[in-house]
Amino acid sequence: MIPFNMFLAGYLALFLFSTVAQVAVDLIQSAHLKRHAKEVPPEFEGLIEPEKLIRIGRYSIENLWLDLIGGLTGKAVLLYL
Repeated sequence: MIPFNMFLAGYLALFLFSTVAQVAVDLIQSAHLKRHAKEVPPEFEGLIEPEKLIRIGRYSIENLWLDLIGGLTGKAVLLYL
């Protein structure tokens, strides 16, 4: 067992802060994608099919969640070790 000291406390605080910040950014991105994934921007009208844009948005959201779960699992394993 590693003795608890100031360096360990600092490392855990930075580790927790970076994890919370990453989760917050991913949740904000997911919410933004859910809101805007169905709208073709005016600049791309006629270039992007709405059905394809919806598929791309769904894929992006699912990939984001998968990355989030994988990242949190990896960090939990790292902390355990």
